[in-house]
Amino acid sequence: MKKIFFGVCAALIFSADCFAKDYKCVQTAELKSSMTPVELYLGVSDCIKADKYEDAVMMYLTAGVYGRFDTFRVTDKTAHQAVGVLKMYSSYGLSEKQQAKFSEFAGNMFAGEKHEKICQG
Repeated sequence: MKKIFFGVCAALIFSADCFAKDYKCVQTAELKSSMTPVELYLGVSDCIKADKYEDAVMMYLTAGVYGRFDTFRVTDKTAHQAVGVLKMYSSYGLSEKQQAKFSEFAGNMFAGEKHEKICQG
């Protein structure tokens, strides 16, 4: 367990500048395959603060897919926890009310026609 914690901490220390940047909300239509899980997860809170919950959910989902793909490419299993850390940072600075609204909105997006639209791309 200490080895895993050390690996995650080391990764964050060496990439601390990524947390210093000001990541912005990106509209769903503007998402690109060149974006990283870091910029996507860290832009989620900006969307939420601007009441752009649909964009926040789509950024969060895209970051999750890209992050999962990255875990298949990285052989060091201790680095796989970086996605979890980024998920935690995606809600940093948000109130409980904002977090609850995001969760509710995300849940509603997976109902009926909206769910079909997301799955069709």
